[in-house]
Amino acid sequence: MSKKFVDNVKIGVIHLLNNVLYKYWEELCYGCQINHPSQKHHECLTEIPGYFYEGHFDQLMKRLDRTFHPRHRRLSAFKRGVWY
Repeated sequence: MSKKFVDNVKIGVIHLLNNVLYKYWEELCYGCQINHPSQKHHECLTEIPGYFYEGHFDQLMKRLDRTFHPRHRRLSAFKRGVWY
């Protein structure tokens, strides 16, 4: 495998992780849950704290797994020449 291919896979995984992370962060936001009009009551608009990952690691990995597998199947099918 070429370095460019590996770098592209890493970029794709980082993109998926960011999507999962920020969607989960919004789901936990109380301001989003009650549809509060003030931005001050939305934690999702602040930076995600470093300790967040430790407490929510299992939930994030489950969500990443659900997000990654369908895309992985498409990628492996694409590499074999099978189109969806």
